[in-house]
Amino acid sequence: MTKNKIKGMEVRTAFSVIIQNWSALISFELIYKIVGISLFFPSLGSVTNYLPDLINESHLSQENIVRLFSSPAAILVLLCVGVMLGAYLYVEIIALTLYCEKSWNREKITAWKLVRMSFIKILGMFNIRRVASFLLLFFMPLTFFGTASAFLRKFKIPEFIMTAITDNRLSVCLLAAVIIFVNYMFFLYLFGYPTLLLTDYSFRDSWKVSMNLLKGRKIRTIGKLFSYILVFLTVLSVVWIIAVSIIAGFSKFLHGANEGRWYFGMSFNTFTGVWNLVTGAVLSVFFCAITIVLYHCYRGEIRPGAVKKTWTVKRVIIRSAVVFTVIVTLIFMGDTELGRQFFSSDSSGAAVIAHRAGAAFAPENTVAALNEAIEDGADMAEIDVQQLKDGTLVVLHDTNFKRTTGVDLNTWNTEYGQVKELDAGRYYSPQYAREPVPLLEEMLRAAKGKIDLMIELKTTGHEKSLVEDTLALIEKYDMEQQCNIASMDLDLLRQVKSLKPGLEATYISVLLVSRSYDLQQIDCYSVETTFLSRELVFSAHAQGKLVYGWTASSDDTIEKVLGCDVDGIVTDNPLLVRYIMDTSGENPLMDEVTDIFF
Repeated sequence: MTKNKIKGMEVRTAFSVIIQNWSALISFELIYKIVGISLFFPSLGSVTNYLPDLINESHLSQENIVRLFSSPAAILVLLCVGVMLGAYLYVEIIALTLYCEKSWNREKITAWKLVRMSFIKILGMFNIRRVASFLLLFFMPLTFFGTASAFLRKFKIPEFIMTAITDNRLSVCLLAAVIIFVNYMFFLYLFGYPTLLLTDYSFRDSWKVSMNLLKGRKIRTIGKLFSYILVFLTVLSVVWIIAVSIIAGFSKFLHGANEGRWYFGMSFNTFTGVWNLVTGAVLSVFFCAITIVLYHCYRGEIRPGAVKKTWTVKRVIIRSAVVFTVIVTLIFMGDTELGRQFFSSDSSGAAVIAHRAGAAFAPENTVAALNEAIEDGADMAEIDVQQLKDGTLVVLHDTNFKRTTGVDLNTWNTEYGQVKELDAGRYYSPQYAREPVPLLEEMLRAAKGKIDLMIELKTTGHEKSLVEDTLALIEKYDMEQQCNIASMDLDLLRQVKSLKPGLEATYISVLLVSRSYDLQQIDCYSVETTFLSRELVFSAHAQGKLVYGWTASSDDTIEKVLGCDVDGIVTDNPLLVRYIMDTSGENPLMDEVTDIFF
């Protein structure tokens, strides 16, 4: 038998494994998602909300999170949360691997049996010889293994971290090296999970088995994986085109060209939701299927022959009922947010806040960026203020001028005479050469009557009268109603409110955990997008607080933040946010497809 025929058989076998018990697969994925979104993650959130109480704090943020590790009770809760989260994520990978193994053996399996088997297997993983496999979950989102989990696929490196990484070539290279290394290590463990789940081997022994099966086959296996992925995507594309063509044909045949266009649009939206659910389930099982197929093939094992099924009336009725239930559930869920995305956009009135005065289209934290934000229709501009050695207030994000001006100077050791000679625009584009590092006063003048300012006060520990000087400038230009003082330092914000009670104060936090979100003397919270949730926003709104999400500059992150019903979104790209808000509810793909058929 030729290599091409063998490869073709492996591909066909993988697809056969995927659809062998398709109703059980779809049912399991629906149950898993519903339980996760409606029960598991909310419950986990409720538990973590009690963490501040264990350290006698009203909230948990980057300022006091270290204190958790001084409390035995808090450490125990963290461990329990970590174990529960790991077990939940692991369940899907275990279930899909077992599903593929049963399908390889052509055995019938139900969703309930899959859940029960997975639960038993996850308990077996808490063996000292196997528990090390849980550590792989920390790295899995960076690898191809992450596609096996619906929730791990949602994981992304926070944008503020990615921005810091991409601003430095060395950091980019290091990240790329880490991703390549981690993927290679997971590749070496390609057959480790099947060995771990289908035998009583330890984690160490399963690693050895995987290495032995890949011995002399590494390059060939990598080639197979890439070719299978290409075939998989091609098949999905063909199926999508055929399905859409059938929907369009029926709409036109039953309702004519004019009414058919409307019916097609309505049907297309439902189909998109169902398609997302089905392909999500298929994508999750795809990698497990090709792994199981290669695992058995490399072991020289042959798949059992198909068993001829005897169709009795009872079997037909039960099977039809199961299929009908799955289809109805898919259509119902496809018409809800679960079928389209975990978050639905409902923040059409959210303020658009230009991060660092608008860092996408001009050099950050400059008057040029502020003018661009005004022109782009931003409601507010967020700027970073620091104090120099001589007390001058300048607008700068980093505590050093190196990244944006090319000159290695720390803010606390520098006087304005040195700063006014720096070029804060050339790093961005020659078009902005000689753009100066602005004074806070210059930014206030440029913004007055045109755009609100969120002034983030950055502290280095060398400041003197930072708050007083900032407030004095705001008062000088009569801009109390136009300014919002923000900081990651709660004590600094309390100082602001004691001096200017009427001035809005925003607490910026990478994470924010609390049972009540009623911090005194705080008007707004600005929370990093990774830790932002609807529950947080709802709880904060109940206390009369506003909530902003930072920093959201990609389509997915912007849609997530808007879907949390926030009051404002901090972004490098105000135009993209405006576009997404203005086109909310529209479907450009549907419009294009409709034009093709009608």
